[in-house]
Amino acid sequence: MRITKSAETSSSSPFARILRGSILLPLLTITVFSSAAGFSQALSWATAERDTTTPIGGESQRPGVGAVSWNGSLWVAYLGLTSEDLKGDAYVYTAYNSGGTYFENKSQVVPQNGQIVAAISNPSLVVYNNDLYLFYNDAYGNAYYVYTSDGVNWSGVNLAATMTYQGDVVASPSAVVFNGSIYVGLECQPSQPCQISNNTLLISSINASNQVTSTNYPGIGVIFNPGLGVFNNTLYIAIESTLSSHAIYYYTSTDGVTLSPPNAGAASDQTSTSPSLAVFNNVLYLAFRSNDSSDNFLYKYTTNGTTWSSSIKPHIGIGGNPILALYGSDIYMLFASESSPNFFLCSTSAP
Repeated sequence: MRITKSAETSSSSPFARILRGSILLPLLTITVFSSAAGFSQALSWATAERDTTTPIGGESQRPGVGAVSWNGSLWVAYLGLTSEDLKGDAYVYTAYNSGGTYFENKSQVVPQNGQIVAAISNPSLVVYNNDLYLFYNDAYGNAYYVYTSDGVNWSGVNLAATMTYQGDVVASPSAVVFNGSIYVGLECQPSQPCQISNNTLLISSINASNQVTSTNYPGIGVIFNPGLGVFNNTLYIAIESTLSSHAIYYYTSTDGVTLSPPNAGAASDQTSTSPSLAVFNNVLYLAFRSNDSSDNFLYKYTTNGTTWSSSIKPHIGIGGNPILALYGSDIYMLFASESSPNFFLCSTSAP
């Protein structure tokens, strides 16, 4: 069963916010896979390097970032350390580099009309029609997006879910381009209109005219937002299930609305955060964090979209969910470090 609502996305100011003190929350770490000659599906990791100039904020135990390649650079979006309202929302920032340890060119995301861009959990980045799109959610249960053509001048704030679901969104958004539109994965909390005991899957699509259509799947319980990816012209939606095992399930769709039955091909593994998907050298990779106190980064892969490898553990501890992003000839894995009390952006690469 699914419930679909469609409406024009409108620019609207986020709820009124009250400035308050700062909080320290974890930082970002990056890992790079090389695609040099001799590529194999199982990838080698180098020792992480730390960017001591880029602390990030976010939810305790699950901080992270959005990441995407755009205009010849690797861009990240992250939360600052200062809460700007009583709910804990923090200003959103972007930074970019062209390789290396340090992410420079930092700037706060500020729309030209003066609206506030502040979030409670990890933002997401995607490139659509040559523009950079940033998706985020706030502590009031709303999902938004802004976009830019130059990385400096941002649009006004737009709704990333129809009004029916505003106030019901929890956890970070994820985004991918599929069938000429942006698809956004969200978690819907159990209130109107999501009348079910578990949080459920919510998928929005946004077209070039900024029209948003949101579809709720009350029968699909989720913990955190889903990971989205596109492989062989098919949309993949990976979730941490609501089962006590926290097993990973995934769904597929060729039209962005009708989903396959749940696929347990990756269910032999459990996760403690939302998974991430990316296609690299015609292989679909799924990244996640172990569901134990080690908080290890794990990944697995498929070459046909159905048969998955066993999980591979590079022995890297992560503070939140991993994010996969392609840049140049490499695939990057970005995540929050586990260090305390000072947390910094880190990176690794492989030949």
